[in-house]
Amino acid sequence: MIEAHILPTPSYALPTILDTYGQPDEVWLLTAKAPREGFLGFTLTLFYGQQGFMMTYGSQGAIEEGKVKSCLPATTFDEMVLATWSPLEEMTYEEAVNRTTSFGTTEYERSLEEAAGMSVATFYEIFKDTEESVCLETPTELWPGP
Repeated sequence: MIEAHILPTPSYALPTILDTYGQPDEVWLLTAKAPREGFLGFTLTLFYGQQGFMMTYGSQGAIEEGKVKSCLPATTFDEMVLATWSPLEEMTYEEAVNRTTSFGTTEYERSLEEAAGMSVATFYEIFKDTEESVCLETPTELWPGP
């Protein structure tokens, strides 16, 4: 497995990845129910298990009316991390995360559908062609404290 922290470039932008590789197999979210030291992280991970890679986009979240909200930019994220492996090595999302050093753990992550009530297909259709920020919301009670 190879991991790389990616500089924000158009070739790794969220719409570009979606347009190039199609709908991901899974989409995962991670955030917290409150900020820590003024920062409320919000990460979105695209998992392409059949193609042998996953990409995480990190941004800021905000608490609004009992929900964590993050408006995901089309191009520039606070952090972007790519992990790749041979597509011949079939792995679940949890197995792939557990073999990395930069992706942490799946202990607190939630699937997009569980966290935001959105299917992967709907996410794909919304984000694949946009040049604008698109916001995702998730109830604070789903997430651990900072």
